[in-house]
Amino acid sequence: MKFLHIADAHLDSPFKGLSYLPKQLWQSVYDSTYLAFETAVDQAIAEQVDFVLVVGDTFDGPHPSLHAQKFVADQFERLNQVDITVFLTFGNHDYYQAENYAFDYSDNVVVFKSGMQRKSLVTKSGLAVDIVGFSYTQNHITQNIVHDFPERLPGHYTIGMIHGSPATSDANQDHYAPFELSDLTKQNYNYYALGHIHKREVLRKSPLIVYSGNLQGRHINEPGQKGCYLVSVDEQTFASELQFIETSQIVFSQLKLSLTEETGLQSLQKQIEQALSTLDVKQMKMIKLVIQNSQLLSLNAKEVLNQTNFLDQISQKTDYDSILYDVEFEVNHKIQLTALDETYFEEAIADLVNQGVVSDKLRPLLKKYLPVEQLLNQPDDLVDQLRQLVQLELNEAVTRGEERED
Repeated sequence: MKFLHIADAHLDSPFKGLSYLPKQLWQSVYDSTYLAFETAVDQAIAEQVDFVLVVGDTFDGPHPSLHAQKFVADQFERLNQVDITVFLTFGNHDYYQAENYAFDYSDNVVVFKSGMQRKSLVTKSGLAVDIVGFSYTQNHITQNIVHDFPERLPGHYTIGMIHGSPATSDANQDHYAPFELSDLTKQNYNYYALGHIHKREVLRKSPLIVYSGNLQGRHINEPGQKGCYLVSVDEQTFASELQFIETSQIVFSQLKLSLTEETGLQSLQKQIEQALSTLDVKQMKMIKLVIQNSQLLSLNAKEVLNQTNFLDQISQKTDYDSILYDVEFEVNHKIQLTALDETYFEEAIADLVNQGVVSDKLRPLLKKYLPVEQLLNQPDDLVDQLRQLVQLELNEAVTRGEERED
């Protein structure tokens, strides 16, 4: 028996942080989630799997576009044509509300709606398979829903589908169907197909408890190859083997360039082009350039670097699909401050670092160094980014003061 485990397609992802890209490039990025999903379906058909598990967040929101809905319905119909069953759950992003979905799926699609459900299948070879799962009907599930999983039936290969995350020590933070690994192990199921975390990971090998990750990375915090898992099962022993199937159309990655001396624009461009030439590129890469020791950059180089046409010009010089789409300045040398100044600096950061203030008060600083929209749509590293920017501005202020004295 074989089945495909996919999750977190996030169709309709707006890619807001990349909306400044040239139209044709942005369209390629936007289409990548659709092509990744289609690639997964291609693989299911090529491998002649018995069924496909779709573990939540197929859509990026609870009101998917008609385009996205029709696309998914068409892909499921492709599977229907070759007699492959689909088991579909809805996650915290695309939580199920019947009135939001305009298309009926073909007969091969088994949809988990509200409540815990057990669905059954007998493979062509006669193996009895049970799939246990649930869908979100709102964007949060705070209880450990695994406690409601039914016991495994003797002789049945049993799969649990969970769109959620391991429980933490703080119940107030556990909003996404929190579970304990020990609870899963006690159930004695054969395989747990997990979704929600966008990084593929095998949490446990016996039984197999697996995050397949998302099908396509959508920003720099989702780097590297993305895809799904093909699971092959020995029908006598129930031993299961995993094979990663890559589906990502674009890979997000970082390119770090560490400066060792005062560097002007021309020298910097040569260093960037040299670094790009060393990359192993087999598909399109969206690259965030991180310049370490950026205090060594000339003021002119800093200004020009954040002009997107400069990054575009470098990208176009390459013979491969490496797109420089963002730059980050990393200061590895701090201006020495007095103890009192350091206190004021830390207090100012604490007061300023919130998204509202960033939007209204710090746009001139952000515009100078990086795309505002991109930073605001990736708030996780907002504090670190702002610290770097303020430190960089202080360095420049000192440099300008020294120039005036000369």
